[in-house]
Amino acid sequence: MYTLLSSGNSPVGSIAAASLLFLVFLAIGSPVVYAGWEQRRQYHELSAVHTSLDDATPGEAVVVSGTVSSRSQTVDSPYRSQSCALALWDTARLSRGQGTQWILEASGVTAGELLVTVDTEHVSVTGLPRQRRVATTSQKLRSALGLDGNSELAFVDTELSRSGFERQFTPTEALTDSYRAHNRDIGFDRPTRDSYDTVGRLLTGLLTPHNTVRYRELTFQNGDEITVVGKKTDDGISFTEAGATQPIISSEQLPSRLGRYRRGYTLRLYGLPMCFLLFSALIGYTLFI
Repeated sequence: MYTLLSSGNSPVGSIAAASLLFLVFLAIGSPVVYAGWEQRRQYHELSAVHTSLDDATPGEAVVVSGTVSSRSQTVDSPYRSQSCALALWDTARLSRGQGTQWILEASGVTAGELLVTVDTEHVSVTGLPRQRRVATTSQKLRSALGLDGNSELAFVDTELSRSGFERQFTPTEALTDSYRAHNRDIGFDRPTRDSYDTVGRLLTGLLTPHNTVRYRELTFQNGDEITVVGKKTDDGISFTEAGATQPIISSEQLPSRLGRYRRGYTLRLYGLPMCFLLFSALIGYTLFI
């Protein structure tokens, strides 16, 4: 690398140096580029989803948007115990090892059978009996790198990142009974400590401490707007995978989600490599002149 960069005034050497620099940048940015590729694939999958139940046959992916209500009885959200038609939640731990990132421990959906009212039609949504996902080591790594966009409950993070309730506990803070019960339910052994030394207390006042645990939830009450992507059934929609299309629950309508996906993958998949290419070309030109 040093030899190429120091070759100077040689067109071949400058091109080689620029090419090598571009490949190095591309390797460093590969997780972001790959996340853009995943988002592009999701965009095209969701673009092909039927937007009307009448246009879809049983087993095909379909989207419905309307107001939600509980068909049987309401459920309690996991952290605040709020009575609601539907709750999305996740638990994550802050890691300050190599960089700062929230490591997903578990996420889930708490709901019974739902109805989505579209104009005057009531669409039954089934397949939501307290689904949850306890993250494996591989899933935790993919989540930290932003590569978890196609997992079964990836939409939960998307929704919770936009709005909802959030509470954090540092390793020295005691949990309430409901949070301790939740941790036992998902099999999460929360890291704790009795106290910090002087330097630790100073850093705690400036930065969120390592091993802080974050609890987030978002509730949908009867009458709230909701969008559901799932598999069409004979009497409604099932919250299950339809072909390659993963089920989704969202507070935004599908066109808004698609627009956000398109902007995201354009910047990650095309914009970032283009910036790398232009910067590498500039370095190569500087070496040449």
